[in-house]
Amino acid sequence: MLTFAKTSEGGTPLFTLTGALDEHAAPILAALQGEIAAAKAAVIDLGGVTAMNSAGTVAWVSFMERAARTPLELRRCPALFMDYANVIPGIAGEAEVFSAKLPVACDSCGTCWDVLVEIPAFLAALPHPPLPPCRCGAKATAQVEPDEFVAFVRF
Repeated sequence: MLTFAKTSEGGTPLFTLTGALDEHAAPILAALQGEIAAAKAAVIDLGGVTAMNSAGTVAWVSFMERAARTPLELRRCPALFMDYANVIPGIAGEAEVFSAKLPVACDSCGTCWDVLVEIPAFLAALPHPPLPPCRCGAKATAQVEPDEFVAFVRF
């Protein structure tokens, strides 16, 4: 089940989403919309979103359309959100996608993890953005093509 918590960052509301964007998400997103409508700007942290399905995606796109009047920044977007964003128009709406979790794997030991990347710096470093090495010291490789990971923000 999707939930959100509200805090503040430098006077700007920060909403942290946790759980699944699924068929049960619409009422939670409606409540979030009410909170955002009262703000001059807001940040939405998607780092806790663990799953998405088609019903949740429809609810999210509708939410983003209604929230278009408020400047939004999306942070810590999980790879699954980025996957959807690259194939479904409007999923990021008019929001600035500031950071996302890029899935990477170690070339030596096979360990997999997510690297939080700031999108502006990531875009500037394409086609070969730097990635941190694995704990074992070996090179890490992105599990998606870096330019495809951010295709929807490159226009």
